[in-house]
Amino acid sequence: TVLGENPVTVSHGSEYVDAGAEALDNVDGDLSDKIMTTGEVDTTQVGTYEITYIVTDTAGNTAIAKRTVKVEDDEKPEINVLGENPVTVSHGSIYEDAGAEAIDNVDGDLSDKIITTGEVDTNEVGEYEITYTVTDLAGNTTTAKRTVNVIDDEKPEITVLGDNPAIVSHGSEYVDAGATASDNVDGDLTSSIVKTGTVDTNEVGEYEITYTVTDAAGNTATAVRTVKVIDDEKPEITVLGENPATVSHGSEYVDAGAEALDNVDGDLSDKIITTGEVDTTKVGEYEITYTVTDLAGNTATEVRTVKVEDDEKPEITVLGENPIAVSHGSEYIDAGAEALDNVDGDLTDKIITTGEVDTTQVGTYEITYTVTDAAGNTATAKRTVKVEDNEKPEITVLGDNPAIVSHGSEYVDAGATASDNVDGDLTSSIVTTGEVDTTQVGEYEITYTV
Repeated sequence: TVLGENPVTVSHGSEYVDAGAEALDNVDGDLSDKIMTTGEVDTTQVGTYEITYIVTDTAGNTAIAKRTVKVEDDEKPEINVLGENPVTVSHGSIYEDAGAEAIDNVDGDLSDKIITTGEVDTNEVGEYEITYTVTDLAGNTTTAKRTVNVIDDEKPEITVLGDNPAIVSHGSEYVDAGATASDNVDGDLTSSIVKTGTVDTNEVGEYEITYTVTDAAGNTATAVRTVKVIDDEKPEITVLGENPATVSHGSEYVDAGAEALDNVDGDLSDKIITTGEVDTTKVGEYEITYTVTDLAGNTATEVRTVKVEDDEKPEITVLGENPIAVSHGSEYIDAGAEALDNVDGDLTDKIITTGEVDTTQVGTYEITYTVTDAAGNTATAKRTVKVEDNEKPEITVLGDNPAIVSHGSEYVDAGATASDNVDGDLTSSIVTTGEVDTTQVGEYEITYTV
């Protein structure tokens, strides 16, 4: 009698323990311990096996019984979901499934037999399932699932409009250009932007305007605009005194200086750097440059033009006597003049002499000397020439001189004539003085004066 099930089914890979058999003989009685069992069951191999039970009594009668053992694959394949499970995927990204592996206790690797079903739409936030199914040759089917969570983990994108950083002039009005916000899921979030921060354009410095927006998934984005309030205005330089300034050649030039005011730093007069020189020994045009830089680095420059001019007349020296007396009828030769200029030097050869002296006519004459330097300064000097009659008239004593007169006779003077180089005949103007007493022997003089 075969004990237990017959046929019997055994799971693949399990341990097979045979239930055995009993034997009874009509003569010998219980022969169970005489049973010979043959046959093997390999549970590592699916198939049908036989176990044979044989017993022989003492009379030589042999009995045989068989048990059929079926080693069956009743174990499902094992699926191993590769990668994360559940897996989180960003909205809008590409979802690439990591797949799965399948191992069967009998068929071995069944990965290539896996059927994958389910889709993931990464354009829609939500929970999705990917199902992996495999069946072994014995018809055992296994299913595994992967949960895929499509989430919005992307911050909104903020676009700061206008310049960033923005440069604003000190003291001007700052008008913020604002920002826009868009989200990969929620779309336009511009109206949800919260703006914080202020800009004080009266104070030079760096400020921040912060734009913050949060999408429906709780992702918060922040963008910052840097606003630089700068001093980009140059200081204002005021040139004191005349500009252009005119300075006489050879004089001392004292610069009047300048003042500087800045819209931020205030009075910068003591920071002015003055460059340039004026050489008053040389006629020409010079520049004095005033430069000042404020704390922001803005540099202002102003220039004073200084003209060193020759405004001094040349000096004329009249050579010889002045005034000079010239004898009537003589030849007048002018002694001339010399001219020196503080800039041009010797200008004697540039002197123009005008005027004439007529020595045939007694009178007062002027000789004028004129000279002009390169700067146009004209000097004049004069010489007075007096043509004088300094020649005595000529007296001619008529008759004998000396004259001999007899004592006691009458003396009648023969007289004289007079002529002058200028006045002509002056005979009538002769004054005769002296007497001759012929009663007295002696020597007498008759004087003719004109």
